[in-house]
Amino acid sequence: MARKPQLHPAWLVGLLHQWAMRELHNQTRGIGWYSISPMLKEGIPTQATSFEPTGYGGQDFTNLEAAMSQIPPKHLLAVLRYVKPWLARDIDQEWGYSTDTWLRYLKAALADLDGEMEKLDKRRFAVIL
Repeated sequence: MARKPQLHPAWLVGLLHQWAMRELHNQTRGIGWYSISPMLKEGIPTQATSFEPTGYGGQDFTNLEAAMSQIPPKHLLAVLRYVKPWLARDIDQEWGYSTDTWLRYLKAALADLDGEMEKLDKRRFAVIL
């Protein structure tokens, strides 16, 4: 079995994975029937949720999507192929590159995204200050 590639920066890889899971959740959200009966919802015990900020926020995902729109298409495809493995077969059939080529594009895309995210953060903090 192949090893997972060592990708950096780790915070960006984590953000991309969270973004992909968020996208998957938004696409597969059920429309129509309730998952829990509204009449029984109050009677079902649930764990208390914390309102402390943890993980990534909406602004992080907005910045990521803006940064993804600025990178070259092949780099974007490499990122999508990595964080959304269910798209890998379709991307490979369309483009036909080898795994080494995709890995090179992915590493370049992460460097590009890191730079773009840094620019967006500087702009955001400049507006705040």
